[in-house]
Amino acid sequence: TTVTPTIQWTPSSSTGEFYDLWINNLTLNIGQFVRVPRITGTSYTIPETMKFRNNDQFVAFIRTGDSLGEFSPWTPANAGFRFRVAVPRPVTPVLTAPPQVIRTSRPTFQWSHSSANSGYTLLIRDLENSESIPRGIPAQGISVTPSSQSASSVSYTLPSTMSLPKGTYRGWVQAINSVGERSAWSA
Repeated sequence: TTVTPTIQWTPSSSTGEFYDLWINNLTLNIGQFVRVPRITGTSYTIPETMKFRNNDQFVAFIRTGDSLGEFSPWTPANAGFRFRVAVPRPVTPVLTAPPQVIRTSRPTFQWSHSSANSGYTLLIRDLENSESIPRGIPAQGISVTPSSQSASSVSYTLPSTMSLPKGTYRGWVQAINSVGERSAWSA
């Protein structure tokens, strides 16, 4: 459920000093999509700079090596570790507070949270002025990161720097998953 998976393997019974990792992207039909030599442990995490695409399928192979240039054979083709990057689609949140119409300067917004969602965008509009964006509120919305992935809800209180002038407002929230996919806006 991540685009930066960790590949783990069991230690080899050979006397190798390190491991070489080779990963093919089966979806794009690219051999040696990732090739990492001289790994000293028994795992490797794909770095953020090499993020895998969501829903792509891969196969990983491993071999041991030593400082004398001796290598074991690669994992046989039919025994490679096959995996798929599968990040769940974001779940549309349900805004539970405040009520549909906001009449306070620093409302607390609360909405449902799903573990598929890694972040949210909160949007506030002025209902008295053709849903224009209130001064001090970013046009693209406010980014909110949940404090806990296991929580069932998320809340956010407008800071004093974003206090709403007297008026009538409405808020919406949209979820974002770890690969940047967005849900529909809350009702």
